[in-house]
Amino acid sequence: MARNIILFHYDGPIAENHKVTVRTLGHTLTHLQSAIDRAFLDLNYGAVVKHARLKANDYPLTDFVVGHPADGGYILDLFNAGRLKIVDRINVAVARAFGEAANEALPFVESLVQQAEHRAEAVNGGAQRPNSFSASVPAAELNNQRARYADRAINREVDQVLSQIRVDRYEGSTLELKLTGDRAHPAYKFDAAKSARFHQVVSTRTLGHPVRLTVKFRALDGGNRSSHPVGKAIHKESGKVFIIHFKSAEDFNSVVPYMRANNRPEVTIVACPVLEYEVFDWDAGDMFFIRLDQ
Repeated sequence: MARNIILFHYDGPIAENHKVTVRTLGHTLTHLQSAIDRAFLDLNYGAVVKHARLKANDYPLTDFVVGHPADGGYILDLFNAGRLKIVDRINVAVARAFGEAANEALPFVESLVQQAEHRAEAVNGGAQRPNSFSASVPAAELNNQRARYADRAINREVDQVLSQIRVDRYEGSTLELKLTGDRAHPAYKFDAAKSARFHQVVSTRTLGHPVRLTVKFRALDGGNRSSHPVGKAIHKESGKVFIIHFKSAEDFNSVVPYMRANNRPEVTIVACPVLEYEVFDWDAGDMFFIRLDQ
């Protein structure tokens, strides 16, 4: 049996008189359970895919028992005696992001629209040539990509837990996360500033190298003053539906005829994968439209 213990310790205004609100506790436990589920899916099935869900038989293996609160802020431990090293897997994900968040001067990242404009200039000027979608990721890199995607999925849930100490009314609060698997890992201590940097690390989005792919548009939304146009398309090779973003009304209008046509014909486009935490879901990840293929 693996040893799986998660201890979280809130201190400061969020844990007044060594107590937390139902909202805080519910939010914490919900997202810790989701992180547990993501780690289990990776360990048990070898990958975490978009919108993955547990099967009925998986639930007993991912159940953690809630212990009794302890004094000293608000301290609670969760325990699971299953066969899989779930907590060790969570620690692998958190350790890397926590290390990066320790850097107080994180690099500036342009918006996706600005990045798309630069990509379009490079493609149109011949400085970058799009790869074919199927050849974009070497087979040898797929296992590393899957591991990184699982890290992202786990850290997104941990980030949701940390979001509570970024709330203005809880200014000055801290969260200590202690993960004990087959061995005890160093405690992760967060205040609002480190929580904000952790969020920036795990949520930063960048555009990958442009690729050429054939799609059939399924839905289009022209956006409004506060949001850019977006749509849904079906990838010819995989048959998967993915979200596609547009940087301008002009780009959006260039594909509208392919949506309005009676038979919605296939069209080849150039687009960039949207990487989050440096990874991309090659089955159904978001793409950013660059232009129609020429």
